[in-house]
Amino acid sequence: MKRCSRCNLPGTVPGISFDTNGICNFCRSYRKEKSIGKEELDRIIESARKEDKKYDCIFYLRGGRDSTYVLYVAKAMYDLKLLTVSIDNEFRVEQSLVNMRRACNKLGVDIIFSSSNKYIIMKCVKYGIRSAVQFCQFVLRNACEYGYRSVVYRSAEEYGAP
Repeated sequence: MKRCSRCNLPGTVPGISFDTNGICNFCRSYRKEKSIGKEELDRIIESARKEDKKYDCIFYLRGGRDSTYVLYVAKAMYDLKLLTVSIDNEFRVEQSLVNMRRACNKLGVDIIFSSSNKYIIMKCVKYGIRSAVQFCQFVLRNACEYGYRSVVYRSAEEYGAP
């Protein structure tokens, strides 16, 4: 069976094709994200600081190591006034709630929780799985992250934070 010489995906994956070097179309279409760099990040952070506002920014926390570390950097290293928001998308485990509360308490950061509509999230997952199978998209981002953008934007508007 033919496999991609870079990522090892098999030739049985629907929609896969290989170039003359044996590299699949998924690897060829991959675009690495570019870092903006520390100087640009520092500039953005400084422009977000508001002396007269309660919060400098809204921070979306998922409860895992990555987002918790970024929360730590934002508070401990940049001393941002943060409002942390999180959404229960019906897939979150109880330990992530414990982790989020503990991290926010230790850092002295406010946190608010929002819940998703169970009926809507189940529809998103159902159609997300169907499209993942049909279009070979192996990550169910839209289904698993249902609602987080709207919660962040609503919270930013309500609290007047960038």
